[in-house]
Amino acid sequence: MRMVNLAFLIITSSALAVSFTIKQAPAAAQIPMKQSDNPPALHAPYFQMAAEQRALLVSKVQQINIGATRDSVKTMLGQPDVDDLTTRKERPGHPTGRRVRYYVVWYEKGSANERFDQDVTFWFDMNDHLLGIESNVAGIPNRPEPPYHRKSTTR
Repeated sequence: MRMVNLAFLIITSSALAVSFTIKQAPAAAQIPMKQSDNPPALHAPYFQMAAEQRALLVSKVQQINIGATRDSVKTMLGQPDVDDLTTRKERPGHPTGRRVRYYVVWYEKGSANERFDQDVTFWFDMNDHLLGIESNVAGIPNRPEPPYHRKSTTR
């Protein structure tokens, strides 16, 4: 008798679960999209480097060696789009180095879009010596592998 009651309960609860879970799924057009799902490619980028300039940038960056000075990098590549001090959040008033960035494609001025922007970032220590190059531009590999910007030659 207990076996029959147990089987009856299992069948009844399964039938109830099925009756509650069968709902029509909303059509794809009815599902609201998050703003981040829309790529910024719907509008033209704020800045896009010409193909000749991009090829020249790629060849020049390949000539830069780790340990080069910030002035030599700026002399070779020109004025950067971003040049600022970097700090750690644990000690915000104590800079650990500098970040110099050159944009190849920049979708919105004043806004970083790591998914669609293309740039080359140079990380320097407090003595202005190059620690590493971080890039998402084709033809420019990261050297060495990140995170080198957390290192510093001065403590």
